[in-house]
Amino acid sequence: MKQLIAGIALLGFAIFITSCTGSAVCSINKKGFLNGFDALVTSAEKKDMKSNDPTWENYDKKFKQIVEECYPSYEEDMTLEEKKEFASKSVEYYWHRHGLGFVKRLGDKDDPLAQEIVEQSREAWGSLDAVISELLDELGVTLKDFDTKEFENLFKEMGTDMEKWGKKIEKIFQKK
Repeated sequence: MKQLIAGIALLGFAIFITSCTGSAVCSINKKGFLNGFDALVTSAEKKDMKSNDPTWENYDKKFKQIVEECYPSYEEDMTLEEKKEFASKSVEYYWHRHGLGFVKRLGDKDDPLAQEIVEQSREAWGSLDAVISELLDELGVTLKDFDTKEFENLFKEMGTDMEKWGKKIEKIFQKK
């Protein structure tokens, strides 16, 4: 009987810990939420991981939870400046996560998370381009009349070139 009670208590404790762990990312107040989000983006930047690094899975899970679950619960209490900062940090996260391909990822209509970031950017900044321009200014990059289509075309060309190079390398290895 004691073992059954201990087992039930252990199960209850595990459920409690699991439920608390999910909400820990959101924090108990707006300031903690914003600081936690900033820390996540800063940590991703410092780690400087390649896009295929498995460590991204944990970061992506937290990022998704913050954007989709936490942000809506604090949105009404946030100032316009805080909303702008959140949108900028979200785009910055995508920059660190996807490198130069971040523009293409944010433009993916089939990615609900990307679309949520785009919508939050529009609400706070008026457009995604405004957020990207601000981010690039902060990084010291200036692009006049930033055009996401131009970058998308550049990435497509680079992909085609990479494919050609891959075929050439393959031929070289086949000869040896």
